[in-house]
Amino acid sequence: MARGRNMDASEARITSRVGLGPTGHGGFTLGVSLDLHAPHLSANDAMELMARSHERCSYSNATLGNIDVQLTVDGAAVGTNAAQTSSVN
Repeated sequence: MARGRNMDASEARITSRVGLGPTGHGGFTLGVSLDLHAPHLSANDAMELMARSHERCSYSNATLGNIDVQLTVDGAAVGTNAAQTSSVN
């Protein structure tokens, strides 16, 4: 995605966290937190890249509504249209 938009994502890194918690109905739910650090991108470009990548990701689309996902760039929340974000503890 970055290359197609002439963005330099070299040296970019994503830190991920996965949490497991009770649903309140006797089951469990997953939560995922993905934080992008991309030193060669502006904050706006990095946020756009995260949001667009999440919207186009086949795994994100397959789990839409079933897993809470929080996207951040250097700790700052990214808004997406593809999924509602929430915190992962």
